[in-house]
Amino acid sequence: MELNIEKARDNMIKQQLRTWEVLDETVLEVFATVPRERFVPARYKNLAFADLEIPYAAMAADLATGEQVTYSYSAWFPHWFLNSFFIFFSLLVLIAVLVGVTRFWRAMKASTTHRKPTPVKGIWPSIWAVIKNVIRHDHFSGCVSAHSRYASHWLVFFGFLALSAVTLWVITSSLNPIIRNDFKYPFGFFSPWKILANLGGIALAVGCILMILDRLEEHKPTGGSTYFDWSFLLTLLLVVGSGFFTELLHYLRLEPHRHIVYFIHLVLVFVLLMNLPFSKFAHVVYRTTALVFAEHTGRRNKTVKE
Repeated sequence: MELNIEKARDNMIKQQLRTWEVLDETVLEVFATVPRERFVPARYKNLAFADLEIPYAAMAADLATGEQVTYSYSAWFPHWFLNSFFIFFSLLVLIAVLVGVTRFWRAMKASTTHRKPTPVKGIWPSIWAVIKNVIRHDHFSGCVSAHSRYASHWLVFFGFLALSAVTLWVITSSLNPIIRNDFKYPFGFFSPWKILANLGGIALAVGCILMILDRLEEHKPTGGSTYFDWSFLLTLLLVVGSGFFTELLHYLRLEPHRHIVYFIHLVLVFVLLMNLPFSKFAHVVYRTTALVFAEHTGRRNKTVKE
């Protein structure tokens, strides 16, 4: 027998909540709008509004077979608010980076006082050549002094790239034309995007730990580390650690712990975002810009020949 969703919701409010003296209209309005039927496996849909406990084993079994059960990470922090907040500050960071890169490019052109730099390769072919160089990490694999840092930088780079891709996919879900209408977030534990995010987080954490161990070793020919290096590495580790801890508490449904840890995670993400223009990632951006300029003007090939 098909469940009358609206009737079941109305009965839950009148016969369960109000009889237990839940009379706050704001709370009742939330219960009246939250689609509880989406938060349970399909075979338990008729119990979505009943005052009964759905067995956790049944929930886990449905997750294992691929059925998506949607839980909000935290009703305290709606996704629309978080997306708006972080998109705004991400755009500010992006604008700052674009302004910095533009000024840096002009400075490199102005530094060539003896002759005007003549382009020997187009901008886009130069960018593509540098991207391939960065992906392969040619500098670290070919340089003896930096070879020990190859694995750690590779893990951090691709871990950060994986997490950024998943984040961008979630943020643009409502606008992305290639995402189907049945897109659900948070992802199920066996969702390809969840697996990619977890693998990216593990890679990022391992890479940061390897970098820290490398910096703790003495007599390194690559030089010492600054306060910003340590601060950035520790912030990355805290972001990844709090993210995994939030995920664990989310699946365990521990209240209110998961909300508190999620808030801490969001604060750390914000700190990381605001520090990006002053971190090693800014160095990566400017270093990449310099490599593109060298490819574009032929300086890189000249340096290699010499």
